[in-house]
Amino acid sequence: MINKIIWIIGIVWIGNIQNGVQAQRRNFIHPGITYTQGDLDRMKAMVKAKHEPYYSTFLKLKESPYSSLNTQVINRGKQIREGRFNATIGVDGRRAHDLALLWHLTGDEAYARKAVEYLNANSYYTNTSSRGTGPLDNGKIYLLIDAAELMRDYSGWKVEDQQRFKNMLVYPGYSNTEDFSSKYANYWDDSKNGVTFYWNIFNFDAARFGNQGLFAARGMMAMGIYLDNEVMYDRAYRYLLGMKHRPDDLPYPSGPTVTSKEPIKKSPTMLDYKLEGRENKISDYGYDEQLQYYIYPNGQCQESSRDQGHVLAGIHQGKRTS
Repeated sequence: MINKIIWIIGIVWIGNIQNGVQAQRRNFIHPGITYTQGDLDRMKAMVKAKHEPYYSTFLKLKESPYSSLNTQVINRGKQIREGRFNATIGVDGRRAHDLALLWHLTGDEAYARKAVEYLNANSYYTNTSSRGTGPLDNGKIYLLIDAAELMRDYSGWKVEDQQRFKNMLVYPGYSNTEDFSSKYANYWDDSKNGVTFYWNIFNFDAARFGNQGLFAARGMMAMGIYLDNEVMYDRAYRYLLGMKHRPDDLPYPSGPTVTSKEPIKKSPTMLDYKLEGRENKISDYGYDEQLQYYIYPNGQCQESSRDQGHVLAGIHQGKRTS
């Protein structure tokens, strides 16, 4: 039964994304990403009518510590070190998102002002760690971007502050012809790193389990919508579909991989090999986060040999991108 459910999710996921492939040109509608204006209007109507279970859920949202108007906002500075993403953009992203949503649902500007405080406090980054699980960690920026998308038309968020937030996402700048990651990222020493979110997710994760690249893809698609950047948006969903990169964009990682001859770890459900390098024989090679590899024909997820938490995280990120 579980296999059937996962397989159905995979079909829906693939179908939703492929529907967009036919489009010649996208005109992004705002608000977008997770919520459309129709979604917000429907939620607001449910709350006003006190319709269950929506009204009780709304009350839980208001009572959540993440929605508190009294929490002191911390200016996060210019750097996020390895291992500090959940404690910075993770928690602040959740707070900004929930507050922005409450503003739309209640019209109470106190929520809007507080959401903007969190967005501004996280708008000065010039160095977000590329070490370790960089694509996964930096992909978590989607929560802050979701909040920014909800607040984009709020008059209390100054134009210059919004522009600083946008610039921060792609520091030291966006390019579809030059790889700034190869020039400015440092994968060994955080103090010498010189890139932020986009340049840590633009190649997804060709070295680890698929959920990590899916976090990167979700962050990239959110970023593309928020910045009205079709090339950026296409980079994520073309890759997920196993398509070649756009001719006006940078290529995807090549392959195949070079791995150890013998597994470094063995379990009843998995053989784990060490990644030793990557060949350049096939351009736009495609790795575990692509749909064709992440959901097997038998309905199993590529990470089913691990634990249910990683399976659910990966499938959730994949479904949200659709």
